Amino acid sequence: MAARSRLILRQIHWSLLVKGVGIAALWYLAGIWGILWYVALFIALRLFFIPLGNPFRLLFLFVIALVVLWSAPLGLAAALFLAVLFYLIFGIKDFVFVDRGVAYEITSLLIFFVASLLFFVTFESWENYKAFFYLAIVGALFFFLVRGVTKYKKRGERSEQGKKEKRRAVLVLGAGSLLLVEIGAALLFVPMSSFYQATIFFTAAFVLIELLPGYLDERLTRERVLVSCTLLFLVAVFVLAESNWGL
Repeated sequence: MAARSRLILRQIHWSLLVKGVGIAALWYLAGIWGILWYVALFIALRLFFIPLGNPFRLLFLFVIALVVLWSAPLGLAAALFLAVLFYLIFGIKDFVFVDRGVAYEITSLLIFFVASLLFFVTFESWENYKAFFYLAIVGALFFFLVRGVTKYKKRGERSEQGKKEKRRAVLVLGAGSLLLVEIGAALLFVPMSSFYQATIFFTAAFVLIELLPGYLDERLTRERVLVSCTLLFLVAVFVLAESNWGL
């Protein structure tokens, strides 16, 4: 994954960087001049839909970016996240990256990492019953993200999926999302810091995003499963060993 990431992001595309940083800067300065928020929104919409290209495959990611633009509290971390997010989305839409499937996967992982962190910072334990409702929303977010990754990686294949294959994909991805929700629910009962909870949760999501598309394409190998599961195991052991148990 790291090697593939370096391959597509090896060269900084300055025009994309200007677009992403420009939108993020306008959003950040909207705390001083509120009108700049609308300017940032207009520029984001303008750059996404014109030139048209093929934006509809990225519409879900773009909507998430707009939700962040609308609801995120002002801060440098949020501005940096927005800049990177728009950089990746515009790069995929404008066919700048060589391997757009990997770029889509990186964008999805970035979004889900932030969602995981925000969830466990907001709900550190099971005592707040609303946590399970929002956990279901996070699970639905994962489903649509991994579904997008699967579709985008297969977009170059000419064979069309039949109804049976589509149904199988929905069932497999749905089962993976349900498994992730169960992992998240179990972590709510573990007395550790929200960052460590989010780390284990995100690592589990990363493993599923790596394995599920390969399983659907029947290209999954034992070595890939072993490496992914070993990664999850090592992260879990490290986090459990480093945590200050709040019993």
